[in-house]
Amino acid sequence: MSTISLAVTSYNQLDLLKIGLTSVEQQTRPFDEVIVVDDCSTDGSQAFLEAWASQGPNRIFLKNPVNEGRSVTRNRGMDAARMEYLAVLDGDDWFEPNAVEEILAAIERARTDMVFFGYNSFDHARGVVVPKTHGSAFYTQAPLACALPRTDEEIKDLFRMIPTAWMKVYKRAFLQNQNLRSTGLLYEDIVWTLKCIALADSMSCIQNTLINYRMHAGSFLHLCSDTHFCIFDVSDECEDFLSEHPGISTSIKQASRRFRFNISTNALLNTNRLPETSKPRYAKEILARGELTAFDLDVREQEVLEAVKAVASRG
Repeated sequence: MSTISLAVTSYNQLDLLKIGLTSVEQQTRPFDEVIVVDDCSTDGSQAFLEAWASQGPNRIFLKNPVNEGRSVTRNRGMDAARMEYLAVLDGDDWFEPNAVEEILAAIERARTDMVFFGYNSFDHARGVVVPKTHGSAFYTQAPLACALPRTDEEIKDLFRMIPTAWMKVYKRAFLQNQNLRSTGLLYEDIVWTLKCIALADSMSCIQNTLINYRMHAGSFLHLCSDTHFCIFDVSDECEDFLSEHPGISTSIKQASRRFRFNISTNALLNTNRLPETSKPRYAKEILARGELTAFDLDVREQEVLEAVKAVASRG
């Protein structure tokens, strides 16, 4: 039977971290080790984690000397992992009780480089599960119905899901052999997901919901700010990766670009992430990047592109 590590990132969310770790401890089949890396919390998390780690040999607590952000914190947890497979968890999220059991069953059926699984979005302020569309008709979890995506057509559909590190489990040898590291402070999982999908030799999917993603009203994705312009730097990083790997199929390249077109236009048209005065400039940034429309737009996407052009014309 395969073994699995869990790397948890923690930062000033003690009450929610306790919920997440309780979900870890209540698994029908436990993780083989749990590593929690705290990013210099000031809310009592470190004292709690010191006590938590003392309760078992497979509980590991690491702390950053200064606040370094989620990518550095996650990388430190991944580096400390020792088991064959690796899962990750943000400290405010939590697992379903059968998550490890289902993941390991999928691994035994096909020992793939990655396993994808379903998630729930939980609105923390209202205390309810909400639709998983994130404001756009583009996003879907339908690709999880394909248990073993192999063809380019099946693999490219994986870009229709939100790009998060926590709805996947990874073979550690794959991460190490490909030198995969989390980078950046914001929208960092877009680049991570592209690299993982493009470089993996094999992938499998579980259709069931195994993790719960907690949405906060005060999170970055709900912040109305020009900070969201950083998505274009992230998109440029994706293009740099694609140019450095000419063997990646045209279908996968187009799928990545389609995803970035949809996530950037969704931020412009369907959310409150941008100040009204900044929207024309943001729309022009989309239009200036020809790669973001370097695929066959469907009818909905053509309508979206026209709406972007209309916003750009206002400034």
